[in-house]
Amino acid sequence: MISPEKPPEPIEPPHATRQQPSIVACLGSSSTAGKGQAFNWIIELQRRLGEGRFVFRNFGVGGDLAYNALQRLTDVIASCPKKIVVFIGGNDVLALVSAKARTFFRISKRLPRDPSPEWFRENLQTIVRRAKAETPRASVRCLRSEKTQHPRTTSRVNSTDALKSSGPSSEELSKKRALTIFPSMRRCLRKL
Repeated sequence: MISPEKPPEPIEPPHATRQQPSIVACLGSSSTAGKGQAFNWIIELQRRLGEGRFVFRNFGVGGDLAYNALQRLTDVIASCPKKIVVFIGGNDVLALVSAKARTFFRISKRLPRDPSPEWFRENLQTIVRRAKAETPRASVRCLRSEKTQHPRTTSRVNSTDALKSSGPSSEELSKKRALTIFPSMRRCLRKL
């Protein structure tokens, strides 16, 4: 007796190698959180870029200083990002130029000490060092804080200017730690 032949296996078209979207973790304060009156630039970037290439994770908390952002770095690293965007410093500057703001942040954010340019720099350097060490394949990008309005005057204070008084500038830190400093969100969009 002749056995029936087995039908041929269907030939499947080659699978398109669909790449998983890269995770971009954004760490910062209200400028990152995008709540209240703050512009939500993360949602805007996600809208412009679509979900295919990048997925943005928002690790922004309103009112935070660099010290507070450092406390959340473990969560950022756990998200396995390909890129980390750090946008912090506006509240650090505000705490430097206003005694009321300094007291408010010290109490409400449970800071272990008064903010200072040196402490901001230490916290930012620690964020960068840990992010680079614990996510070696991720690129770390720091956005420069835009100018902050002094609460009692019409003068505007730039975080870079306020922190120049001691230690290396953010640009020098960038060169030392292989960071990229972005003066605007537009450049950030181009670099992603």
